[in-house]
Amino acid sequence: MDTKQLAADIEAKKLLVKSCKKQLRQAESDLAEAEEPKLRKGDYGTKSMLRFVVVAINDRVVTFLWEGVCDKNQWETEWDLSDINDFFVFLGNIFDDLKAMAEDLTEFTMDGDAKGQKVVVGQTVQPVDSIYIRTEHTQDEGEDFLLLHLNLSNFSAFILNLRRMEATLKRKQNG
Repeated sequence: MDTKQLAADIEAKKLLVKSCKKQLRQAESDLAEAEEPKLRKGDYGTKSMLRFVVVAINDRVVTFLWEGVCDKNQWETEWDLSDINDFFVFLGNIFDDLKAMAEDLTEFTMDGDAKGQKVVVGQTVQPVDSIYIRTEHTQDEGEDFLLLHLNLSNFSAFILNLRRMEATLKRKQNG
């Protein structure tokens, strides 16, 4: 191999290495971005014994409105996006919740367990003050089974307790 060919081969390999380094930096950047939480204004949750709502996101700075459990005082803090960790338990987004609650819903069906059982939630027609939760079976499996029948007056407390259970499970998952 002559010197010109060797020099050309070295230059080609340098270009290849440069391209690989660029791709590696991009992959590292993508991975770091993927590991950061995707936050939006209105996200809410808990951290230890505190409650929070994301009130602003500017570049990488997240502003939280906090409320204590005991004293009910409120304060704001700013955190860098990279400092938000598993101790933050995100439960939802207030704006998504309000949008969903503004739309009428009289019944829905969802998967209940790993065996493919469906759960149906609906409201009674007469009187219009009760909500039911039942399982849904195929004709081969027999009749539907009523799991729960709640009066409207008890429903908010039931939902709140379900949300509390969800938060407990998320805290346990985060360790």
